[in-house]
Amino acid sequence: MKRATIKALIATLFMSGCAGPVINYSSLSDTAYPPREATHPIKVFLTTEPQCRYDTIGIVRTSTGAFDGGMDTFVDAMKDKARQVGGDAILLKMVESKTTGYVAVAPGVIAAADGDAQTSIIIRFLAQDCMQ
Repeated sequence: MKRATIKALIATLFMSGCAGPVINYSSLSDTAYPPREATHPIKVFLTTEPQCRYDTIGIVRTSTGAFDGGMDTFVDAMKDKARQVGGDAILLKMVESKTTGYVAVAPGVIAAADGDAQTSIIIRFLAQDCMQ
């Protein structure tokens, strides 16, 4: 493979990965909430549960392939989705790593393209004073 071809392949992989994570959403609620404003704060619960009562709106799963920005892009993407479906917070749950495929990086050299996934629950507080 020519050097220019390898550079083009690497550039293509890098540029295609700049799109950010893939978002999959499944609703768990019979209620359709109006979207929140783009500036609405979304709380993130990593190791604790909220002390206030809430409705579970849905499950969001974000995943990336190699060169997508990894875990750093997940929380922002989940917050955006939470705002779209009327949520107030996300409960971070399962994180997993997976092999998404293989990439030829040089003649006779193949590397695994790993990706990560984050599964979380989007919730909406029943009382707005829970947002403080």
